[in-house]
Amino acid sequence: MGNPAGVPRDFEALEKRRFQAVQLLQRGLRQAEIARQLRVVPQTVARWVHDYRTHGKSALRKSGTCRPQAPHE
Repeated sequence: MGNPAGVPRDFEALEKRRFQAVQLLQRGLRQAEIARQLRVVPQTVARWVHDYRTHGKSALRKSGTCRPQAPHE
Protein backbone atom coordinates (compact mmCIF):
# COMPACT_ATOMS: atom_id res chain seq x y z
CA MET A 1 0.00 0.00 0.00
CA GLY A 2 1.30 3.47 -0.84
CA ASN A 3 4.71 4.26 -2.18
CA PRO A 4 7.76 2.09 -1.54
CA ALA A 5 10.19 3.41 1.06
CA GLY A 6 12.33 6.25 -0.24
CA VAL A 7 10.01 7.22 -3.11
CA PRO A 8 8.90 10.83 -2.68
CA ARG A 9 5.22 11.75 -3.05
CA ASP A 10 4.12 14.36 -5.56
CA PHE A 11 1.60 16.26 -3.45
CA GLU A 12 0.59 18.54 -6.33
CA ALA A 13 -0.24 15.57 -8.55
CA LEU A 14 -2.21 13.93 -5.74
CA GLU A 15 -4.23 17.12 -5.20
CA LYS A 16 -4.84 17.44 -8.94
CA ARG A 17 -6.19 13.87 -9.00
CA ARG A 18 -8.61 14.60 -6.13
CA PHE A 19 -9.99 17.66 -7.95
CA GLN A 20 -10.23 15.67 -11.17
CA ALA A 21 -12.38 13.15 -9.29
CA VAL A 22 -14.75 15.94 -8.21
CA GLN A 23 -15.01 17.19 -11.81
CA LEU A 24 -15.89 13.70 -13.03
CA LEU A 25 -18.45 13.35 -10.25
CA GLN A 26 -20.07 16.64 -11.27
CA ARG A 27 -20.31 15.34 -14.85
CA GLY A 28 -22.43 12.50 -13.53
CA LEU A 29 -19.97 9.61 -13.48
CA ARG A 30 -20.40 6.97 -10.83
CA GLN A 31 -17.74 6.63 -8.16
CA ALA A 32 -16.72 3.20 -9.45
CA GLU A 33 -16.06 4.62 -12.92
CA ILE A 34 -14.07 7.52 -11.45
CA ALA A 35 -11.95 5.01 -9.53
CA ARG A 36 -11.26 3.05 -12.72
CA GLN A 37 -10.30 6.16 -14.68
CA LEU A 38 -8.01 7.50 -11.97
CA ARG A 39 -6.64 4.04 -11.11
CA VAL A 40 -7.50 4.17 -7.43
CA VAL A 41 -9.64 1.91 -5.28
CA PRO A 42 -13.33 2.86 -4.98
CA GLN A 43 -12.96 3.43 -1.22
CA THR A 44 -10.53 6.25 -1.95
CA VAL A 45 -13.02 7.98 -4.25
CA ALA A 46 -15.76 7.52 -1.66
CA ARG A 47 -13.54 9.18 0.97
CA TRP A 48 -12.76 12.11 -1.39
CA VAL A 49 -16.46 12.56 -2.17
CA HIS A 50 -17.38 12.45 1.51
CA ASP A 51 -14.69 14.99 2.38
CA TYR A 52 -15.77 17.25 -0.49
CA ARG A 53 -19.45 17.10 0.43
CA THR A 54 -18.77 17.71 4.13
CA HIS A 55 -16.00 20.31 4.01
CA GLY A 56 -15.88 21.59 0.43
CA LYS A 57 -12.87 22.06 -1.80
CA SER A 58 -10.62 23.00 1.10
CA ALA A 59 -10.76 19.38 2.27
CA LEU A 60 -9.15 18.25 -1.00
CA ARG A 61 -6.29 20.70 -0.98
CA LYS A 62 -2.83 19.39 -0.26
CA SER A 63 -1.70 19.50 3.32
CA GLY A 64 1.99 19.66 2.44
CA THR A 65 2.87 16.94 4.91
CA CYS A 66 2.26 13.24 5.26
CA ARG A 67 -0.50 12.49 7.71
CA PRO A 68 -0.01 9.27 9.66
CA GLN A 69 -2.84 6.82 9.26
CA ALA A 70 -4.76 5.74 12.31
CA PRO A 71 -3.94 2.16 13.30
CA HIS A 72 -6.53 -0.41 12.34
CA GLU A 73 -7.93 -2.30 15.28
